[in-house]
Amino acid sequence: MQAPKHLLILSHLLTSLPLAGGDIYLPTDFGVARTPETRSLTAEEESQAMGRDWLFQAMGEPLMQRSAKEIAWTRELAARLKKMSPAPNLRSQCAGGAGEEQTC
Repeated sequence: MQAPKHLLILSHLLTSLPLAGGDIYLPTDFGVARTPETRSLTAEEESQAMGRDWLFQAMGEPLMQRSAKEIAWTRELAARLKKMSPAPNLRSQCAGGAGEEQTC
């Protein structure tokens, strides 16, 4: 079975990027970097931008699988933080209302 095309492209891009000490990837030369103009987005543009950002951060993983991983990682982090002395108060950061599972 062959990997999906977007993963093959991503893999090619990551393996072709130069490394700058450690595992820090340097962008290829696309000219002078610039910050795009700040402007308000329409609801549709915002939705598209959020979708692109999620897919980039999730590295193309399906939503449910990646969400489950993110939740597990968050719980692991909360468990490590609770072991600190003194432990930070995470109550306001934890989700879960009446009858719902507490996330941390």
